[in-house]
Amino acid sequence: MSTSSKLRRPRPPDKLAVLSKLRQFKSRGAVVRGRRPTRPQRRGTIVVLSAFLMVAMIAMVAFSVDVGALYVARTELQRAADSGALAAAAEMLESSLQGGDWGGEQDRQVRNTARQFVELNFIGRQSPTIDINTEQKEDGDLLFGEVANWDAARRTFQTSGAGEYNAVQVRVSRSDRINGEVPLFFAKIFGMRTSEVEARATAAFVTRMRGFRSPGNGRENLPLLPIAISEETLDEMLRGDGPDAYSWDNDTQSVTTKRDGRHEADLFPERSGAAGNWGLVDVGSAKSSPGTLQQQIRNGLTPAELDYHGGEIALDFQGELTLSGNPGLKIGVIEPALQSIVGQPRIVPVYSSASGGGTNAQYTITGFAGVCVVSVQLKSGNKSLRIQACPVITRGGIPAEGSQQTSKYIYSPVALVN
Repeated sequence: MSTSSKLRRPRPPDKLAVLSKLRQFKSRGAVVRGRRPTRPQRRGTIVVLSAFLMVAMIAMVAFSVDVGALYVARTELQRAADSGALAAAAEMLESSLQGGDWGGEQDRQVRNTARQFVELNFIGRQSPTIDINTEQKEDGDLLFGEVANWDAARRTFQTSGAGEYNAVQVRVSRSDRINGEVPLFFAKIFGMRTSEVEARATAAFVTRMRGFRSPGNGRENLPLLPIAISEETLDEMLRGDGPDAYSWDNDTQSVTTKRDGRHEADLFPERSGAAGNWGLVDVGSAKSSPGTLQQQIRNGLTPAELDYHGGEIALDFQGELTLSGNPGLKIGVIEPALQSIVGQPRIVPVYSSASGGGTNAQYTITGFAGVCVVSVQLKSGNKSLRIQACPVITRGGIPAEGSQQTSKYIYSPVALVN
C-alpha cells in the first residue's frame, strides 16, 4: 500500500460543538466574522418617539389649517374694504360735482354707501358691518381725507378740512369690538380659540392737475378744446358775476333756457390782449389748419397731437405753459363743430396773459378748467360763444404737487390707492 493511502482523512468538526462555541461568543459580545457586538434590546422607544412626533405633527396641522383660515378671512375682509372704499369715493366724487355739503346729507350718504357695500361682501357666512364714524374720529372704521401727493413712493392719506376731501379710507375688521373674532380649529388644543383680523383700503380721485397725457395709455383722445379762457373771466364766472340763463336737461339731453345756479361767461368775444387773436391756440402742431381745429373741437386731441408736445400737455415746474395763438376765428369752420358739442364737458386752457399779435401771439397758460358750451352764435351781428363751468372726469391727468391749484372742475376716475 502506498504512503498516500496510509493518510487518514481529517475528522469533520462536531457541528453541535461549533454552534455551542458561537453561542458562547455571542453571549460575551465577541466579534463574529467582522460584526459589531450586539447591544441589549430596548423595547418601547419607538412608541415614545412616535408620541412626540404626533404632537409636533398635530401642531403643524393646526398651524397650517388655522393660518389658512385666517388668510382666507383676511382676503375676504380686504375685498369688503375695497368695495366699500370704491363705492364711497365714487359717491363723494358725485357729491363734489354737485357741490357737496360735507356737514349734511351728502356726508351721511357717502358714509352709508360705504357701509352698504361692505355688508354685501360676506366673510365666511357672516355679513360684516362698519361704524360709519360720523364724528370723523381718527381711529374710526371710515375716514374722509385727502391724498395730495400722488407720487407712489410718498403717497399718504391725511384727514383734512371740509371741502378738500378726495379720498375715503375704510377699515373692516373681525374683533371683539365689531363682527366677532375669526374662530380657529386645531389651535383650540393649545388654548387659542379665536383671532382678530382686519383689512384697510383707500380709494381716491385727483382734483388738482397740472396737465394731461393721452387717456387709456395712448388709445383715447383727450377732451381738450383749443380755445383758452382768461383767469379773470373764469374767476368772474365761478364767483357768479355772469348771467345764469342756461341749464342742461338730462332727460332731453339738451340745453334749456332755465336757471340752474351755474353762471355763464362768454368765451368769445373776449379781449385776449393779443391783437387779431380771440383765444384760439395751436396744440398738436405749429399752426393748426381749419380742418385740424374742427376735429379737435369735435373729438379732442389725438395721441399723435400730444406727441408733438412730448406726449403730454402740462405746466412746467414754474406753473406755466406757452402756447401760440391761432389768428382769426374761422367762423364757418368752427361754428358747426362747436354746435355739435353743446352740453358736452370739455377742458379749456386758462391763461394769465397774452402777448404779440397775429401769427406771433403767445399765451401763457397757468391752468385748466372744465366747461360746457351752452350757446353758439357766431354768424349774426351779436356774436357769442357762451360756456358754463362743467365737471370733466378724464383719465390721463397729471396730478399737481401738494396744494397747488392748477385746475378747476376736472377730476380723475376713482381708483384704489392703498
